[in-house]
Amino acid sequence: MAVTVPETIRSSATSGERILFRTLKEYLPDDYIVYFEPEIQGTRPDFVIIGPDLGLIVLEVKDYTRNTLYQLNKDEWTIRDTSGNLHSVKSPLKQARDYVFKINDVLKKDKNLFQTEGKNQFKLKFPYGYGVVFTRLNQKQVLEDGIYSIIDPDSMLTREEIDPDYGSSRRKCLHKS
Repeated sequence: MAVTVPETIRSSATSGERILFRTLKEYLPDDYIVYFEPEIQGTRPDFVIIGPDLGLIVLEVKDYTRNTLYQLNKDEWTIRDTSGNLHSVKSPLKQARDYVFKINDVLKKDKNLFQTEGKNQFKLKFPYGYGVVFTRLNQKQVLEDGIYSIIDPDSMLTREEIDPDYGSSRRKCLHKS
């Protein structure tokens, strides 16, 4: 079971955030740390996960449904709110990417965390990455709606991959160690 900061998730978190929090806490190994909405220089990424074999990863959680999505591209998405109004928002992958680069900049201030020489000079000593979690979309929907043409499948998780209680398809869901 992973260590979570905070230990429990706030009641106002979205249902998707609660599902992912529970799954990460229960299914990641004991040596992983999962931060929910840490404050990092005025921003709050949904999840920051640190693991010895993983490095650092930022996950942006979206509870979008098929009806939410209106027009998508790599940088900006037009989404429909519950009232049917359209809004432009930053692509969730770009949002996660911006968060991980901000974290990277903060961590590079600690000389113990980056390479001081060689071909990786001034780069962090550990890997880092980012991705998006669509808690209300399954793989079939993502494929049918062409989201894989905008976000690489390796940078995205869908409902059946993060929710062990979702349907019968659990093949890619996180597994307990």
